[in-house]
Amino acid sequence: MDADGSGSVSLEEFLTVMASEVNEAAEPEQTVAQIADEMFEILDEDNSGEVSFLEFRNELKKLPTGMNDEDIDELLQEMFGGGGDTKIDKHEFMQFIELHKAELDL
Repeated sequence: MDADGSGSVSLEEFLTVMASEVNEAAEPEQTVAQIADEMFEILDEDNSGEVSFLEFRNELKKLPTGMNDEDIDELLQEMFGGGGDTKIDKHEFMQFIELHKAELDL
């Protein structure tokens, strides 16, 4: 998962792995928006329309990343920012994916 060999997993590296998992099950002509929508549905454990810091953290812990709690927290700061946000909605997630789609190879 640590594609650049830096010793830590960046948010882009994590989302690339997640996107590839969704892509494997995806239909060949899926759009970036459809893939991001599927990713969001996986992360939104309680189907609230928002993904909490905790939900995202729980999903990260399910993956064989080799990341410890500190690594996970650092990674999530990239997604949730330092502003104290504890949730992101689908629109914010879609914007993030759209912004990083080239890095995620989508």
